[in-house]
Amino acid sequence: MPERVVAGVGASSSATTERCVDAIRSVVEQGWVLVSIATLESKADALGPVALALGVPLTLWTAEELAQVTVSNPSRRVHQRTGSASVAEAAASLGSGGGRPLVPKTNIGTISVAIACVDD
Repeated sequence: MPERVVAGVGASSSATTERCVDAIRSVVEQGWVLVSIATLESKADALGPVALALGVPLTLWTAEELAQVTVSNPSRRVHQRTGSASVAEAAASLGSGGGRPLVPKTNIGTISVAIACVDD
């Protein structure tokens, strides 16, 4: 049975829909089934079209919710900008129901993607 995965995504305001889609596709391995994109609620306008292009729902989390998640790659800069030390890894974890991380935060230009397996 293929792994069902959630992509946690953080992106700068300059990241385009196309670049975000390409970044996510480059990290999702063949045979995995992307079931959702998860991110910080303030990124809804930017990542809504990305989720639509990939045919999956967008799950949004507050900075306070993301800040409660312990991640392997926290960022002081992200914390200063968002109030959480992680967007991609924390959102992937929350969006997957606390599932096992498959891909840690991967930076592709101004886009960060992390993948977690859905906890069934």
